[in-house]
Amino acid sequence: MNINIAVCDDDKVFCRLMKDKVQSKNWGNNIIMTHGYTSGKLLIERIKNGTRYDVIFMDIEFKDDYLGMDTAMIIKMVIPSVLIIYMSNHDSYFQDMVRAEPFYFLKKPIDDVELEKAIDLTLNRLRYLHESYMYSYKFNAVMNTVNLNNVKYFESRYRIIVIHMENGSTFQFYKKLDELEKEIFEISPYFLRANKGFLINLKYVKSCSSNVVTIIDEDIEINITDKYNFKAGYMKFIQDFR
Repeated sequence: MNINIAVCDDDKVFCRLMKDKVQSKNWGNNIIMTHGYTSGKLLIERIKNGTRYDVIFMDIEFKDDYLGMDTAMIIKMVIPSVLIIYMSNHDSYFQDMVRAEPFYFLKKPIDDVELEKAIDLTLNRLRYLHESYMYSYKFNAVMNTVNLNNVKYFESRYRIIVIHMENGSTFQFYKKLDELEKEIFEISPYFLRANKGFLINLKYVKSCSSNVVTIIDEDIEINITDKYNFKAGYMKFIQDFR
């Protein structure tokens, strides 16, 4: 499993040290990529432009335009499944933190034992999320699986379904999109039909007008058909994670 991690703290020295400490811990056989940010605003901009993180270690108090909790709530709108671990010198923020769905709290200075406990819990949750959102399909008599969290959209081309992945790769198999839609809905609530030929992961929507939807890091514009009520569904998705 590939795990993308961000450490966000406006203390540059602490941010670098914490990034190195997180990277050095035991994450099992998983591949870890860790990035440091000293600005909540910059982290939000990167995420809105398509960067995805599984885990974010977030300072609560920032000197820039955002508090850590405000940053986290905005990020949760874009990546609802992200696990946010708060860090602070104080423990007086618990009531406010609930609004931003904290996964864990680490008090500064960071204790190694407590950090390792947080990592163990994080790995357990990521394994659950990874397994829970797996979709299996058969192509050329071979069973394959994809993590729906990494699927941008499914495209129907006659009898062939093309899977468009976050990393730009594509896969295909034979199935009707109506049947696929029912199967996906049983696994993940984040997919909606835009028209007869496209089933889209709402997490990767860049913009949505009354008749067109665009996808993060994609050049195409996908037409919206009234029959599927895509815009209403997308607006509800946004409101639910606001």
